[in-house]
Amino acid sequence: MSMRPCLGCQERPQCHALIHVPRTRCDLCQRYYDAYTGRDHGGASSSQRGYGREHQQERASWAQDVATGTVACARCGKRIESGEAWDLGHSDDRTRWVGPEHRRCNRAAGLRAGANKAFSRSSQTVTPGPFDSVQLSTNERGG
Repeated sequence: MSMRPCLGCQERPQCHALIHVPRTRCDLCQRYYDAYTGRDHGGASSSQRGYGREHQQERASWAQDVATGTVACARCGKRIESGEAWDLGHSDDRTRWVGPEHRRCNRAAGLRAGANKAFSRSSQTVTPGPFDSVQLSTNERGG
């Protein structure tokens, strides 16, 4: 079987994993990538992940105000522009909503939490790597 360098490890000089084709990332980088792209839901539905009816109703109650472009992001404090993609943010312990957040602020916080969770299961120490600077296209951002 053919081997190739891990796409994620190529960005971090301290890690040089070789993996079997057709895989593109080692286990650690794949967990990091899945957390970044939002693919690591463990098969849970949106309701099971805390985005059910109550969440959708709370988000809808904010939508008109956010559309005016006068609401500040609950995470960074900067204004959410009219038409800009946004998410309804929740506290890090997921016990309450904190208000509208720029989509990038909300997803970056989720990325950090997911990556920390993935890395805590690993014996490797990994510094922030290749996916921290990736820019999503408009379709991937949902806009």
